Amino acid sequence: MTVQKLTMTPKAISVPQPVLEKLVEALALMRYGELRLTVHDGRVVQLETSEKIRFQA
Repeated sequence: MTVQKLTMTPKAISVPQPVLEKLVEALALMRYGELRLTVHDGRVVQLETSEKIRFQA
């Protein structure tokens, strides 16, 4: 059996300023939660956030 090493060269990307601004804003407003980016053909097409609110027992 032959094992091949897969090598991938990262592609330089350009993220538009409005996308960066929304990303920074979402991070700044979040204390706990998730931020999920959806990318199609190397372009960010969607940003989703879900925030968790925790209560002391």
